[in-house]
Amino acid sequence: MNIAFYQSEIRRCLTFTNEALIPFEYWVKAANLVREIDMDDIAFVTLAEFLGIKLWTGDRTLIKGLARKGYTNFITTEELSRLRDLLE
Repeated sequence: MNIAFYQSEIRRCLTFTNEALIPFEYWVKAANLVREIDMDDIAFVTLAEFLGIKLWTGDRTLIKGLARKGYTNFITTEELSRLRDLLE
């Protein structure tokens, strides 16, 4: 098994973003969203907002907390699974 090959293939599909390059206002918005839920999730919410994409999470506490605040820019693992099934 060629582990280096698989590592290379995985990295080819990923985009890495330096957190220091994300403007401060995205961090502030995310902090306001996750402050009473779990501050450990701030980077994930910040990155999703910065990239303009849905946050993919299976964290039920985060999902419920964000939804209570009116934030709906997320997709659950279950929703992604259903979408995948529709495409197959």
